[in-house]
Amino acid sequence: AKGDAAAAEASARKAREKGAAAPRAAALEATALARQLKFEAAAKAAEAGRLALGDETSADAETLEAVALVAAPEKKHATPAEIAARGAALVRLGLRAEGAAALKKALAAEPTQPAAAAALAAARAAAGAPDEALAILSAARVGGAKEPAFLAALGAAQVAAGHVDEALAPLAEAADAGVPGAASQLGRALASRPGRDEAAAEALEGALDEAPEDAAAWFALALLRRAAGDGAAAKRAFAEALRCDTAYVRAAAAERQDGAFGPELARAYLEQGLFRDAAEVAAALLAAKPDDGETLFIKGKALAGLERWDEAERALRRGIEVDHGRHETWLELAALYAQQGRWPDAASLLIDLTAAAPELADAHVALGMARLEEGERDQALVSFRRALECDGSHPLALLWLGRSSLMANDKATARVAYRRLKDADITLARRLFYEIHR
Repeated sequence: AKGDAAAAEASARKAREKGAAAPRAAALEATALARQLKFEAAAKAAEAGRLALGDETSADAETLEAVALVAAPEKKHATPAEIAARGAALVRLGLRAEGAAALKKALAAEPTQPAAAAALAAARAAAGAPDEALAILSAARVGGAKEPAFLAALGAAQVAAGHVDEALAPLAEAADAGVPGAASQLGRALASRPGRDEAAAEALEGALDEAPEDAAAWFALALLRRAAGDGAAAKRAFAEALRCDTAYVRAAAAERQDGAFGPELARAYLEQGLFRDAAEVAAALLAAKPDDGETLFIKGKALAGLERWDEAERALRRGIEVDHGRHETWLELAALYAQQGRWPDAASLLIDLTAAAPELADAHVALGMARLEEGERDQALVSFRRALECDGSHPLALLWLGRSSLMANDKATARVAYRRLKDADITLARRLFYEIHR
């Protein structure tokens, strides 16, 4: 990824020798060798990978095929199509300058080669020349090129050059023809146009049915869901994008200066344990809206995850001040105190919360646990029973009622809690069962 082909070669070869993901390791090793122009060694690695793959078709198989094509001796009298195929293979392997030269040669001999034009345009776009890429494809289209894969490349180039409206028709045609990635490109293009959100979401959902690992499609869908006011769906989509490609999400979020991703992205980061990213997103949102209770909660939780206790406490306290009814902030601050062993502070805070929200079972459970830590077993039992008055099947309330009853040598109550817990959470019920019969 950093352009160190020699290091990539060594790592991939070592992985292949250990038998780890042999086809993938062989494809990486062969690509690294080809980038160093060690074509004979690349061909041997590619052959080993092809034997491991058998008849399987995949991105690795296409890479290995490209290596084999590049590694083969060049023909003295190759046809324009053969020159173009070699050029496209070189581009695929990252040898863009060599590939572009071959593709230009092929197009000079025979201008009406849509695949060659698309490959050359991709190489120029990757080199930071989107206008040149678009010019290449536009010229090919004037020459009559209309294959679906070519139209997909044309649409992508038009989007990159800022001609989004012109890109919609070729992308739609390519998507209808089932060109991989075309529906995703179409959905993202539509999402950037006013009043096209519904069509964009439909295209993106179709793209994700075909390619569920498309981080760009998930990210775009998340933004649409958030704009539509569906925060839960937005968070789920952001989480899927992060699962597919965390680096892409970080880069895409960094490009947005309008805060369109909102707290949902920060919550998705939290769920993935990416506390630094969550804190950065929260800080960016708070710069525009300093007293947003939800964002202060996220910032505090993220900072606690980074063990920046004082900053986390300040953020959570401020969150409670500006959004008194957001109970998750109270509970997070109590958890922060617990992590630091500050049980009296946790208990005091939770007493205030249970007074303000007596129906909140989680608060009673947390208070009961804090009282246990302070040695107040009888008061803890009271808190666990109050939690069950609020929610009769609360798993943690039943577990800790059983445990604290055992501490008081009250096995009968513990057994009752166990029987109720079996219906609520079988895993926790097994734990309590073993503790009862220990």
